[in-house]
Amino acid sequence: MGLLVDSIGNKAPGNLITAADWNTLIAAVEAVETGLTQQINTVQATLSARIETLETRFNQLQTSLNALQAVVTPLLSQYRRVALSTTRVNYAIGELAEITVQVTDLQGRPVTFANDQRPWIDLVTTWGQFKPVGGFESLGGVGDRTISVRTNTQGLARVQLRSDYAEGLADEDENEMAAALNFRFNGSLTIAQAILAANTPQEAASAYQAMHRFYDGTQPTISSPTRVRTYLDTHYLRNPALAVGKLIPFYRLRWRDYRATVMAFAKPDSDPLTPDTSLGVSSIQVTYRDWIGPWIIDYIDPPRKGDLVGTIRDRLRPRIDRNYLDSITRVKLEVQDIVRNQGLVGKQRDYGLVREAMISLNTDSNPTFFNSLVSAVQDAVTMQQTLEAVQVGTANLPSQTVAFEVFTNAATRADTSAATAQAQLDQSLTQRLTQQVQQVRTELRQEQLAFQNNLVADNGVLRNTVNAQIAPLRQQVIALQQLGDPTVVRNSLNEVAAIKDRVNNLQAIIQRR
Repeated sequence: MGLLVDSIGNKAPGNLITAADWNTLIAAVEAVETGLTQQINTVQATLSARIETLETRFNQLQTSLNALQAVVTPLLSQYRRVALSTTRVNYAIGELAEITVQVTDLQGRPVTFANDQRPWIDLVTTWGQFKPVGGFESLGGVGDRTISVRTNTQGLARVQLRSDYAEGLADEDENEMAAALNFRFNGSLTIAQAILAANTPQEAASAYQAMHRFYDGTQPTISSPTRVRTYLDTHYLRNPALAVGKLIPFYRLRWRDYRATVMAFAKPDSDPLTPDTSLGVSSIQVTYRDWIGPWIIDYIDPPRKGDLVGTIRDRLRPRIDRNYLDSITRVKLEVQDIVRNQGLVGKQRDYGLVREAMISLNTDSNPTFFNSLVSAVQDAVTMQQTLEAVQVGTANLPSQTVAFEVFTNAATRADTSAATAQAQLDQSLTQRLTQQVQQVRTELRQEQLAFQNNLVADNGVLRNTVNAQIAPLRQQVIALQQLGDPTVVRNSLNEVAAIKDRVNNLQAIIQRR
C-alpha cells in the first residue's frame, strides 16, 4: 500500500490522530501539491509552445485556403455537371428517343442562368441522327450525327435521336411509323413493346401480322399507309440483300441491335471562333432494334403463302385461251393489276407469288404454246423482281414495270415473229409444192399425149402390134377362103373383129386420158 497508509493509516475506531501523524499528512499533501504544480507548469509550457505552432500553421493554412478559394470560386461558377437521360434505353427502329440534358453545378444542385448566359450543349452520336426539338435553340438539322442545342434558363435542353435508316425521310413518314409502332394490337402491348420483349423474331409473329395490316393499308386506325410503306421500303431499298437474309442467314433467328453512344459537351457559347473549353461532359448509350429486316422476310415469305399463290393462280387461269398473243397480253395486264398500288416490298412478294402460281398453272384448253407462255411470264416476272429496286432509283421512267413490259413484249414479238416466219414458210412450201405438182401434171399430160399419139399413129406401136397380130390371121382367112370352109372363115373373121374392137376401146380410153 502507499507510504501514508503504512505510516499513519491503519487506525482502529477510538484511536487518536497524533500531531506527528497530522504533520506527516500535511507534509505529504504539500509534496503532492508541489509535484502537481510542477507538472502543470510543464504541461502549460508544452501546450503553449504547441498552440503557438498550431496557430502559426493555421494562419498559414488560412492563407492557403483563401488563395485556393480565390482560385476555386471562379471554377465552381464556370464548370458544370452535365447529366443525360432518356425515358428508356431500348427502342425499336422507327421510334424517336428523346434525350434530356440537365446542367447543374458540380454538387448536382439546380442552377439558374441569365438569358444571355445560357450554356450550349454539343451532342455527338456514334450511330443514328439527331433531330431538334421545338422550343430549344439549336444548330444543325435533320440527318446530322452532331447537333448543338442551347439550354433554357433552368439549364434544361432536349433533342431527339432516330435510327440511321431514317435518313432522308420526311417528318410525316417518321410520325406515321411511330404511330404504327405505338398501336396496341392486342389490347395491352404496343407493336414496339412486343418487338422489344421478344427474344427472337419468331416470337414477334403476332406483332408482325399487325404491321402487315399497316403496310397493306387495311388497318383502319392509320391515316396514311403510304407513309409507313415509304419508311419500310426505304429500309429494303438500302439493304436488299441484308433484308432478305441472304448475306446474313441468321437474320431470321435472332435480333440485330445497334448501340448508339451519345456524348454531350457543355460550353459557354456557340461561336466557333471562341477558344472555349468544355464546361462539363457526359455520355449515355441507347440501343435500337432492327425489326424491319426480319419483318420483310416474314412479309415476303408468309406462313400462309400457299393460299396467296392459289388466289393469284385463279386470277391468271381464265386469261389464257388458244390465241397466244391475246393470252400473253391479258396475263401481262393481270400481273400489272396485281402489283398496282403496292409498295416495293409488296411488289417483291407479289412477283414471287406470280412466279410460283405460273409453275402450278393449268387450263382446260392447254394450248400448244402454253409452256412457252408460262416460261415467258416467269422470266419477265423474275427480271422485273430483280430490277424493281433499281427502277425506284431511276428518274423519269414512264412505267414502274419497265422490265416486265420489255421482257414480255420481247417474248411476244419473238413468238409472233416465229409464228409469222412459220406461216410464211408454210405458205412458201405450199406454193412451191403447188408449182411442182402443176409442173408434174403438165409433164405427165405431155408424156401421156405423146404416148397416146405414139399408140394411135399409123406407124405407132399399137398399130404395128395389132397389124403384126392380124397379119397371120389374114393369111389364115385367105387360106381358109381358098379351102372354101365357110364356118372356119366366119370364126376367123369374128376373131379379127374382136381384136379390132379391143384396139378401138383401148384407143378410146387413151384418148380420154
